[in-house]
Amino acid sequence: MKLPWEVTSIALRVVAYLVLPILIGWIHSRRDPAATTHAQRLEILLMYLFGVGLGANGLGGFFGHIFLSDTVAKSIGWATGSPFQLEMGFANLAICLMGFAAVTQRGGFRTATILGSTTVKFGAFLVHMYDLILHGNLAPSNILINFTNILVPVFLIGWTMAQRRAEREEDPTYDADWLKRISAYVLFVAAGVGTGFGVGFAIGQIIPAYAITIGAAIVGLVIASMVTRGGGTSIETEA
Repeated sequence: MKLPWEVTSIALRVVAYLVLPILIGWIHSRRDPAATTHAQRLEILLMYLFGVGLGANGLGGFFGHIFLSDTVAKSIGWATGSPFQLEMGFANLAICLMGFAAVTQRGGFRTATILGSTTVKFGAFLVHMYDLILHGNLAPSNILINFTNILVPVFLIGWTMAQRRAEREEDPTYDADWLKRISAYVLFVAAGVGTGFGVGFAIGQIIPAYAITIGAAIVGLVIASMVTRGGGTSIETEA
């Protein structure tokens, strides 16, 4: 049985913005010889989740609510033509910018990013659940999209807490050049995933959409590898 494009596009979004950053981040953290501690491996995972799970995800939400607002409204089961979608589009852009910036920033900025994005995403979850319970809205984007609304903040909060606990136990140092190199990887992959999802969503066919999204992520890794090849003197900074 062929599923409606609204359902398959949501599945693609879960893969692009939740599964891919976790999978690529886990592989990267295990294959990076410089990631010798649990805290450093969690740092890599968090970078991918901030960059792709928040940054690329927010960018996709911005374009959807701004340029495809009627399509998005229909997939949620809401009325079209509302200017409130424009406001939601810029809220997603804010999450996008915070997510990208949190790749290169640590400490209080990441805490603020988690608080802001979690408030928006949990708020969206409650609104969709309210609409489901009160009005029986069973539209795919009113139900299924709540997976990413809930799971991305849960992983961010959980891994941040785990990293801080590991830092207290291990007292690791973070090499400045290493952090810069990983940031480049993550941002290129985020750009690839965001672009791939946008193209895949636009063509409206599930197999090419998955292929383009995953292929763009791979291209991002290759480009980042070329850009960051080589190095210089390392500068160590305390976590």
